[in-house]
Amino acid sequence: MVLTCLGAMACHRSIEPTHDSPAPPKPTAPSARLFDFEQDRVAAVPAGFTESLVGGGGAVRWRVEAVKGPSGGQVVAQLSDDD
Repeated sequence: MVLTCLGAMACHRSIEPTHDSPAPPKPTAPSARLFDFEQDRVAAVPAGFTESLVGGGGAVRWRVEAVKGPSGGQVVAQLSDDD
């Protein structure tokens, strides 16, 4: 009988939130970085980029390719196989 009474009392009790502590900081959005390959030489690795391989696999090959599209005329393409 005592346990039932304590349980009932606990269910009716509410704890008011305290506003003494400051709100947690809002997360910041990561900054975006835009790459433009229009000035890079076609069939070359983009300026400032380095080809590298992490883990196993064959040689990597990334090159600037000329294409017609809404974002411009040049893009970076992976020309090596990635199994």
